[in-house]
Order: sequence, then structure tokens, then C-alpha cells
Amino acid sequence: MDHIIAGIARTSDPKELEKILMGCAHLDAARLVVITKANQSNVHNDSHLHFIHTRGPDVGHSGGGTGVPGMGGGSISLSSFVGHAPVPHYLHDVAIHQDVAHNYNVAIDEGRSVVTFKASAEEAPAVAETFRGCGLVNVKTLKALKKAAPA
Repeated sequence: MDHIIAGIARTSDPKELEKILMGCAHLDAARLVVITKANQSNVHNDSHLHFIHTRGPDVGHSGGGTGVPGMGGGSISLSSFVGHAPVPHYLHDVAIHQDVAHNYNVAIDEGRSVVTFKASAEEAPAVAETFRGCGLVNVKTLKALKKAAPA
């Protein structure tokens, strides 16, 4: 299984995802993975699908500093002028290039889900077409990266 088919589902609702993927796709559920930032629930746990629940960026940190306006404790970054914060890399455990994963990371950050399926080269085109037929968007067939062996 050297290919990963990935697509964006417009929902993170586990029941709706199961209905879409199990009812439409007829794919091996053991090879389907849904990546979401939705909080894990019993509905997720009871699903036939395998969910990976990511965490968003850490926002509750102490700024420290003096407490005096304009004195220490803060810094200005380029992102404060650009108008949006960088998107976290939710797919760090999926063996695909980070630059390719950017659109998927944005989708997860916005509350949608990314669905992946490990496939052989022969299966990949049919799985990608099935994903599209089930309403997934930005469907891509990616050559899986080899993860480095632990040292």
C-alpha cells in the first residue's frame, strides 16, 4: 500500500461521515482514516470508521512580561500584520509532504474532516473516483513518504 488517497469531507459529524463513507464508498473501513479536530465522543468510538482527533494550536499560554503597557512581555510578528494566523500541521502523522497537506490542514482547522485511504497503485484511481462520487473535494492520490525508522 504505497499510495494515500486523501479528500476533504464537508463535515466532521461522525454519523454523517459514516453514512457517506460506508453507504457510498463501500471501501474497507479498516483502511479508511478520518482526521478531525472535533472532540472525541462515544459516537466516534462506536463508529466503524477510524477517527484521529487532532489538537489545534496551543492558545492558552502565559505571556509573562511586566504587566506595564508597552514594556516587555510581547513582540510584534509579521502574522499580526498579515491578518491571519498560520495553520497548524494536523497531518504530521500522515506520510505525505507538508506542502501538499496545507489545504487539508486548512480544512481541518475550519472544522471539516480529511479522509484518507491506503491503497495500492492499482487501486488508487478507483478509490479516488469513489471519493469524488461520495462528495469529497480536493481529492488527491499521493505517493506515501517512507517514515524514517526510529534510531
